[in-house]
Amino acid sequence: MKFKDFHPNVKIRLLEKFISDVIGGMVYPFMAIYSAERLGSGLTGALIMINVAVGFFAGFYGGYFADIAGRKKVIAFAEVLRLAAITSMALANIPGAIPPVTAAWITMAMMMLGSICSGLSDPASTAMLIDVTPPQHRRFIYGITYWTSNLSVAVGGIVGGFFFSHYLFEIFVTLAFASLLSVILVLFFITESRPASGKSFAVKKPRLVADVAQNYKTVARDTPFMLFTLATMLVLSLEFNLTSYISVRLNDEMPAQALSLFGYTVPVNGVSILGILRTENTALVVLFAIFVNRLIDRNGEKQSFFTGLFIFTAGFLTISYSNHGWTLIVAMLVVTIGELMNVPVRQAYLADLPPTEARSSYMAMFNLVYRGAMMIAGLNITLGTFLPKEMMVFMFAATGLSGIWIYSRIMPQLDRRRSIARDESTTQSIAM
Repeated sequence: MKFKDFHPNVKIRLLEKFISDVIGGMVYPFMAIYSAERLGSGLTGALIMINVAVGFFAGFYGGYFADIAGRKKVIAFAEVLRLAAITSMALANIPGAIPPVTAAWITMAMMMLGSICSGLSDPASTAMLIDVTPPQHRRFIYGITYWTSNLSVAVGGIVGGFFFSHYLFEIFVTLAFASLLSVILVLFFITESRPASGKSFAVKKPRLVADVAQNYKTVARDTPFMLFTLATMLVLSLEFNLTSYISVRLNDEMPAQALSLFGYTVPVNGVSILGILRTENTALVVLFAIFVNRLIDRNGEKQSFFTGLFIFTAGFLTISYSNHGWTLIVAMLVVTIGELMNVPVRQAYLADLPPTEARSSYMAMFNLVYRGAMMIAGLNITLGTFLPKEMMVFMFAATGLSGIWIYSRIMPQLDRRRSIARDESTTQSIAM
C-alpha cells in the first residue's frame, strides 16, 4: 500500500497532525518551565495534574458523542475550540501587554482548555482512522502514523529548545496559524466516517451523565478488551519509568564518566545520559521504522509482536539497573527495536476489537492505559526511595512479564475477533 492509496481522511489527518505536532513540540514540552518560572514549581505541579485529569474525563464524553453524533462533528468542535484557546495564549503573551503572572494564568487556563480539546478529539480521530482503513492495511497505517509522530516530536523539540525562551509570542502565533489550518482541513476536506449502523441521539431529553456512564459500563464488560488494555498498561509503564524512577536513579547513582567514540570524548552524567537516551529513541524510530516493518512482514505479526515485547522488556530492565553509559545506549537500541516490532501490531489488534457502533467509546476507554501507566511509574518513584534497585528491577520484570502473559492468554480471542472484523470488512467491500 502506498501513500496515494490512503483514504483522503487519512492523508489529511496525517498532514495536519504532523504540522500541528511539529509546532506543538516547540511549545508544550517547555510549558512546565514557563509556568514554574512565573507561578512556582508547586503550583505548576498541581496545574499539570489537573490538566491531565480534565483531558482524561473529556475523553469519555468525546468518545460517547463521536459514536452518536459523528466523528467529524466532534473533531471540528474540538479544533475550533482549540483555535480559540491558542489564539488567547498568543494574545496573552504579547511582549509587555500584560503582567507576566496574569499572562501565565491565562496561558495555563488555555492549556487546560486545549487538554479538553485533545480529550474530545482523540477518540474520534482514532475511530475515524479505523473506519476508513481496511483491516489488512491498518498495521502499515499505524506504522506511518507512529513514524510521523516521532519525527514531528524530534523536529519540534529541537527547534523549540532554541527559540522557546526568546520567541515565545512568535511561536504561539505560528501555532495559531497551524490550528487555523487544522480547522479549515477538518471543516472543508474531511468527510464523515461514522458507520450508518451507529447509535443516534434519543428523541427524549437526554440524561447525559447517566447515558455516558451506561455507555462505558458496556465497554467495561468486554473482558478481552479490558484485559488487552491492562496488558498494554503494564508493558507501557516500563517505558514511563524512563522519565520517573529511572531518571531519579541515574541522577542519584550514575557517576560522571566519559563516552569515547572515534577518538572523541563526551562527558556524561545521570542527567545528560537521560537526554541522550530519549534523543536516541526518537531518532532510531525515525530511521529504523521502515526496516522493522519489513521484518514484521517476513516473520509474521504474532511472532514479531511477542519477540518485540520480550526484547523491549529486557532492554528496560537493563536501563533500570546499569550505570554504564555505553551499556545504557545499547540497551536503548534494543528497546527501540522491540518498540517498533510490537507497537504497530498492537495498534492493529486494537483497531479490530471494538464493535463498529462503539469505536470511539472503546478508544476513550483505552486511553486509561496512558493514565494508568503514568500512575504506576509515579508510584515506582516512591517505592524506589526505600527499595534497592535489584528489587525494583525484579518488580519491573514481573510487571512486563505479567503483561506479556495476559497478551498470550487472550491472543486466541483477539485472533477470532480480528478474523471476524476482516470478514465483515470484506463483505462490506463486496456489497459496495
